[in-house]
Amino acid sequence: MKQIMTATSALRLFISLFWLFALLKFVPPSASSDWPPPSLQAWTTEREAKTIPPSLGVALATLAGASIISSVGLLCLRRWAAPMFLASTLLSYVAVALLGPSVSHGASYACEGVAAVCAGIVISLSYGSDALRAKGT
Repeated sequence: MKQIMTATSALRLFISLFWLFALLKFVPPSASSDWPPPSLQAWTTEREAKTIPPSLGVALATLAGASIISSVGLLCLRRWAAPMFLASTLLSYVAVALLGPSVSHGASYACEGVAAVCAGIVISLSYGSDALRAKGT
């Protein structure tokens, strides 16, 4: 029987879906003229005026860079990228939790959830399949 999808193609597909949904989360707030609702506009304006501690900003930028680099590495089927993607994913959740409360559009929240599921699938395929062993790197 012909195999429909290999672990390698699944890995590449879910990396692509991870980035697609991670970027799509920015569309709903920018496409909606009445977001956030008037009752939350004052709070979000005040919240956005507060600055992120510089060390947390540097950490978030570093994690974003590591995520991009490791994603490209995984697309190229490089084994070194798997632990880097895992670490940047887990540490980004810790860093975002330190930012405190926020208000997000429901569609953005859904996109973030789908991106998180895709990241989990990427990690599972990286460690639990032969996707990275197929190329011998």
